[in-house]
Amino acid sequence: AGPEPGRRSDAEADEDAKGKGKGRGRDEREEEYEGEEAYVGERKGKGKGKGKIVKGKGKSEGLPEHVQAEYRAQLEAFAASSEQQLRLPPSTSGFARKFIHELAEQMGMTSQSFGKGGSRYLCVFKASEPSDAPDKAADAVGATEQAAGGDEDDDVTYSSVILSEESQKRLRDHCATVFQGGIPDGWTQHCEHMTICIGPLSKPRTEDNRSVAQALHAQIGGFAKGQPKKLKAVSTGRDSNAMAVGVLGCASCNKNPHITVATAPGKRPNASNIIRNWEMLAPEAQIELEGVVWQRGGSRSFRPPAWCFTGARPAVAPSGDSALPGLRALAVGAAVERCQALLRAMRGGWPANEESLKKHLVQHGKLHKALFAVNPAKLAEALTDAELPKRSEVVNWLEAALRPPKEDPLGVFGSPMEAPCDCVNRVRRDLTRLLGGPFATAGAPQLAMWLISQAAIRPDVSADDVFAKLVEDGVVSIGDGGKATYPGLEKAQAAAAAGPGAYSVPWSWKRPDPVSQGDAEEAEEE
Repeated sequence: AGPEPGRRSDAEADEDAKGKGKGRGRDEREEEYEGEEAYVGERKGKGKGKGKIVKGKGKSEGLPEHVQAEYRAQLEAFAASSEQQLRLPPSTSGFARKFIHELAEQMGMTSQSFGKGGSRYLCVFKASEPSDAPDKAADAVGATEQAAGGDEDDDVTYSSVILSEESQKRLRDHCATVFQGGIPDGWTQHCEHMTICIGPLSKPRTEDNRSVAQALHAQIGGFAKGQPKKLKAVSTGRDSNAMAVGVLGCASCNKNPHITVATAPGKRPNASNIIRNWEMLAPEAQIELEGVVWQRGGSRSFRPPAWCFTGARPAVAPSGDSALPGLRALAVGAAVERCQALLRAMRGGWPANEESLKKHLVQHGKLHKALFAVNPAKLAEALTDAELPKRSEVVNWLEAALRPPKEDPLGVFGSPMEAPCDCVNRVRRDLTRLLGGPFATAGAPQLAMWLISQAAIRPDVSADDVFAKLVEDGVVSIGDGGKATYPGLEKAQAAAAAGPGAYSVPWSWKRPDPVSQGDAEEAEEE
């Protein structure tokens, strides 16, 4: 722990925070505040006393120049050392912590405060952490959840980073060793998410319903639903009610950004918010975790769709065939496989020339076969609420139920793109007809399963395309006089028939499990 230059006394800080006049003023201490002004106090006191907001004191000018110089020298010495993290004592004032946050950022380092009240301390990390600026891929997600609920975010209970299943397991296993005695028997394990804010990303609030500083508001508001986040567990906190790990890597309205690890019997997950004592982990004991930004509440899916955790990020592309680069080549290849299977099944008597071969392919329907290369959830998003009844429920159902195709060479599951116009228009037309008859009273699961069966594209593949590929692969040869021979087939006469190929069948799905009572209670408690 470093020294504490120029500490401002608690008595002086309390004097600034107290109200003037009779009755009780505000009872608070100065805290660093990530905005353009230092926040001093929030709740009004009783009587005539009024607290105040002291403008500017969160900035560097709130500290004497010689104190700033001492902190700057301390951080420069740390930057030049072999140490990976620097912990400052709890006695460091809120104004000083604010200055150190700003200085660390200027020097390319990361800083975070831990603990509450007199136990709160600041730690500076040398290792660079992932930026909180939304990446281009995240900007192009298409906001699956936003599409499901429109722009009305008022029903969002809280926003968070949901850990992948792999990261959840890694954290549980890690906590069994970094906490003395591990997780007690009978405690409820969580290890599931880090809360970013109460309410939607667009209107972030703190746990006591306060609004947040402009800079933090803008930072959180820039996050995209489904955006990947890499967190690092750097500290542990524990009391008689809860266990948690403090994390870096994502902005949060919580003074102690953390993941609840476990809670004592009868205690809610948010019991971790009042843990006061936190201990830093040694650099070698810190672990990285992965998750995605998500909003919970209302009709939204409690968990992110499965494809959010596949690693590849969704990318928006123009509607139409160009939405899936490589799809046409894949369709030609599939048509060639079907053609070869047809010719092998004939066992001789093959078409005598180029024209008869092409005619044969068209007559037997080996060219235009639909490929289920459209993510059904993206197809649902492309429809309006008027076109697709229970649209929000349908999208949520698909997000939870869809499973990856058996073969996915184009990465459609991991990187779903916009549904092509021809597919959307066809579905829109057919759905309008069905809603006037068989689907008049259809529920969300029935509509979702029908969309899965319709999420296909018919690429424009011609007989000329297939014939050229057959010649290129040496399956067919055209001799003098236009006579066709089949050297490739003669060599592969005993070859097995071609398999179904990628995207040849609709995507699989598993009926989503209902949200557990524990999940519902946790969301409500948050």
